[in-house]
Amino acid sequence: MGISRKSTLPVAAALLCVSSLGLVGCSSEPGFCDEVSATQTSFDALVGTDILAEGTDVLTQRYEDFSTQVDTLLDSARVEFSDQTAAVEESLQQVGAVLDEAANLNLGAAAQQAGPALEGLRTSTQALLDAVENEC
Repeated sequence: MGISRKSTLPVAAALLCVSSLGLVGCSSEPGFCDEVSATQTSFDALVGTDILAEGTDVLTQRYEDFSTQVDTLLDSARVEFSDQTAAVEESLQQVGAVLDEAANLNLGAAAQQAGPALEGLRTSTQALLDAVENEC
């Protein structure tokens, strides 16, 4: 006595239905797509800082917030966007070094030194965000 074709059809249909339901919740987007919005928000806050009006403490806090957020994006996008992630990492280091020095400077000198470093970070981050958004 074997398994009849009539008894296997309902089982196969049920398995197909269950496996199809499992696919509904699946996302076809890479994980880094989830990080773009939060990274953009913290990036905008950082580059929008008016050092003369808000001071270096605010700039440093926004840098730390951005650094934490962008690290998540960099970790998830490193393979697909190696050139862009390397450029952002280098720019982050440059801004960090300027901020370390800025603590010993008056606000005017700190703003002058931070400007070029922040512009480099702006350029590299925007290139990464644009590349990631094109992929998502």
